[in-house]
Amino acid sequence: MAAKPAAVLGLPIDVMYRVVGRLPVGVDRLHAAKVCRQWRAAVRRRRRRHGNGPVVYLALVNGKVFSFPGAKPAGPSRCPGYLGVCNDQLLFEDRDYCCYRLVSPFTGRATALPNLSAIRDEQMSLDMSIHKMLVRPDGLIAAIVGREHFAKVALCSLENFSWSVGAGDQWRWYEDMVYHDGKLYALVANGGDLLAFDLGYEDNGEAIISGVKTVITGSGYSGLRGMRYLVKSRSGELLMVNKIMNGTEKPYAFELYKAVLRSWGSKWERVTPLDCDEVLFAGRLSSRAVHADREGLEGYQIFFLDDTVGMSSRTSAPWVQLSHHAGVYDMLTGNITRLAC
Repeated sequence: MAAKPAAVLGLPIDVMYRVVGRLPVGVDRLHAAKVCRQWRAAVRRRRRRHGNGPVVYLALVNGKVFSFPGAKPAGPSRCPGYLGVCNDQLLFEDRDYCCYRLVSPFTGRATALPNLSAIRDEQMSLDMSIHKMLVRPDGLIAAIVGREHFAKVALCSLENFSWSVGAGDQWRWYEDMVYHDGKLYALVANGGDLLAFDLGYEDNGEAIISGVKTVITGSGYSGLRGMRYLVKSRSGELLMVNKIMNGTEKPYAFELYKAVLRSWGSKWERVTPLDCDEVLFAGRLSSRAVHADREGLEGYQIFFLDDTVGMSSRTSAPWVQLSHHAGVYDMLTGNITRLAC
């Protein structure tokens, strides 16, 4: 039997533990445990801490579900009206009752939201819908409502069961929105400005937008066409993911920026690869950063999700199936693995 390389046997247990975390659950980990006592200890440590490893599911708005690691199709979901994830809840559109619902996947508790027709704005119409929704820790709900290129930021107070929009706020083409450092930020498509919203409450408890200001002018985007997403990193930084559509053999490329926020001279700063233990999920209705090792995923990756032509999956004809695209971008190699959507 050939001697085992000393370099492999001499690895620290923490390094072996991380290597085991990148192996698929099953036969590969079993083989690793047979190498020697040290590798067996690393596999056992991993199993004690994480069991056989988590199974992560990715549910797209067209009803298809994928399991990770491996990006394997897990069959269609049985959740009519599912739109996406809002914080730790699922967002559904109930067309029978013309409303939206937030549902906890852990308890099944559902929270009905007020009808958008209650928004007091003369430009609101029946064909407008929710493009993005966020829930603040204190329960205040913020949403981008409108059409693809014509939308406003609306606030919802469940105590008053009402929506409100800023009287002086403009209708804009919004690309994304995120809570960061206690503030609400939104990215404008035409021009790429980053806006900050001051939120508050009236004496009667109604949520209001008391002010809007431009924090960063321009997006740093260098391509001709693209989509942009705002994501809060695990370390607390505000990131912007640029998905560039090249129209070449490699139709997609990605650029990553972080917001350098100052009292004066705020800007976007280019970032090259993510931390090795971080993965980004970037989608129109939901974006987030997760711990790669803990979730059984590879680091340095960006999952791009549900990039439909419109920001909402609502259509005037429910039987029309919209086009969905999803895949995984490796920031080290530039390769893209497509999911069969």
